[in-house]
Amino acid sequence: MTDPREEIIRRGFEASVQGDQEAAMRDIAQDVEIVTDTQDGAPTVYRGHAGWRSWNSSWMEVWDDVRWEIHWIEQHGDDFLAEIVSIGRGRGSGIELSQTLVWAFTIPGDKATRIGLYRDRDAALRAIGRSPTA
Repeated sequence: MTDPREEIIRRGFEASVQGDQEAAMRDIAQDVEIVTDTQDGAPTVYRGHAGWRSWNSSWMEVWDDVRWEIHWIEQHGDDFLAEIVSIGRGRGSGIELSQTLVWAFTIPGDKATRIGLYRDRDAALRAIGRSPTA
């Protein structure tokens, strides 16, 4: 049986795709922490709804026509990992781009309290305090 908290993840991405950022934030705690650690190991941290808006704005400014595909979601207690592919065109270049990241969501109740973006599953597992398996 699928944990109903997975729907929080799906609902947030669907709202974002539709451009409804307020709806996307309904399932995000007021004191949410967003961590991006996708390139050089120097994570950037955003806090709260204002931080989420700032992160989302900086993310969206490089894309035109972006959409997300959720390839899989796996649960580790209150943490969920989701492989997400971002597909769109570069705003300046018009070139079609895709980027695959593993997102980590901490959802202890009915709202996400932490969201992290990582370059792969092993990095995401380490971020939630789990050991990657072979």
